[in-house]
Amino acid sequence: MQARDKYLFTGIGLMFTEESEIIGLDIDNCLVNGKPNNIAAAILKKCPPTYVEISPSGTGLHIFLRGRLPPGGNRNSTHGVEMYGKARYFTMTGKRWLDCANEIADDNGALSWIHSQYILKKPRQKARVSSGISTLTDEKLLELAAAARDGAQFNLLSRKRMRRSYGCIRNG
Repeated sequence: MQARDKYLFTGIGLMFTEESEIIGLDIDNCLVNGKPNNIAAAILKKCPPTYVEISPSGTGLHIFLRGRLPPGGNRNSTHGVEMYGKARYFTMTGKRWLDCANEIADDNGALSWIHSQYILKKPRQKARVSSGISTLTDEKLLELAAAARDGAQFNLLSRKRMRRSYGCIRNG
């Protein structure tokens, strides 16, 4: 920030390159009344002492580590966590987070952990299909279907089908 003040710049930034091996974590909207939310707190706890600053919005954090970007994506909007190691520019604020270190620390495994916990999308679990025979009675099966999340649709279709069936019997 001394260069900004000395040369009257309006701001400074950092362009990430693979050669620098600096990884920038951007956690959006994680500060509530100046305190980190659960995700940011867990990430800060996992990281070694390193340079951390409040992002330009004033509600997020930038965390810097020296290491390699894990493969498989670099952001997850659900968690508000982004991770960059090349072809990305961060506007720097110089507003250090609490008493963070002045230096960028080497990764201690935190990048991989953060990536697996907050970046990678979890695969959907496939429904288990039983090869066995159900012990449910027809009445119990109909009761469960009617009480399901889309039970109203099931009930509507069942009533329509029953009307058609009865109509065929009466007319038939």
